Amino acid sequence: MKAVTTAFLLLLFCGSGLGASESLGSDEFEGRKDATPRLILNPFGIFGNPSCTYNGDEGRCYGEVECLALAGNYGAFCPGLQGLCCLFYRTCGQRTSQEVAYFRNLHWPLEDQSSSACSFKVIRRSDKICGLKVQAEKVDLPSHSSNCVSTFIHITGAGIRKPMPLCGRSTGINYSIDFRHVESVNVHVNSSTRSSAAWNVKLTQVPCADFTGESVPPTGGSIGGGGGAVAVGGGG
Repeated sequence: MKAVTTAFLLLLFCGSGLGASESLGSDEFEGRKDATPRLILNPFGIFGNPSCTYNGDEGRCYGEVECLALAGNYGAFCPGLQGLCCLFYRTCGQRTSQEVAYFRNLHWPLEDQSSSACSFKVIRRSDKICGLKVQAEKVDLPSHSSNCVSTFIHITGAGIRKPMPLCGRSTGINYSIDFRHVESVNVHVNSSTRSSAAWNVKLTQVPCADFTGESVPPTGGSIGGGGGAVAVGGGG
């Protein structure tokens, strides 16, 4: 019994350390494509990691220790013995390989002063992933024209066509990009001003069985959005 307790405490300690370093982007735990840690950290992993929701956000069911090890935030219990609903919130300078993650400004839902350098990496979870769905849950960025010249969010590193950048008030905009031929993509927030900005972008890795192709709008033109605009193309 003493040996079992010691082993559990060791896993808890190691898990907490992994979570802290991974959230800063200095650890490779999340980026690994094998599932071996799940069998060690999550006794409920034998039931898989089904989708769940907590306070309106989507997550996956994990055991408490593994959720913390992955730098997740756990909410309510999942049905049966599937663990807790674990949600993954990330900000500038961090990364994720989770099926669903939210990229937010540091003090979300409060605004932050936008800076010229902010990047976030999405690591392709496995070869079974073919697409990346981008959903602007809320994007409220300063924009002084319809061409996103002030502050905008754009994605680089994947897709046949350049994904459109998000700018102005882009809440509700969503599209999918091809994620089959790269290991990761980067989400950048570029700004030429120091105005206040807030964003919450949901990123979902789409299994090949569910991926129906890119849904990036044709390049050229723009889409209005509540006083701002979303420029199409030119994502760089």
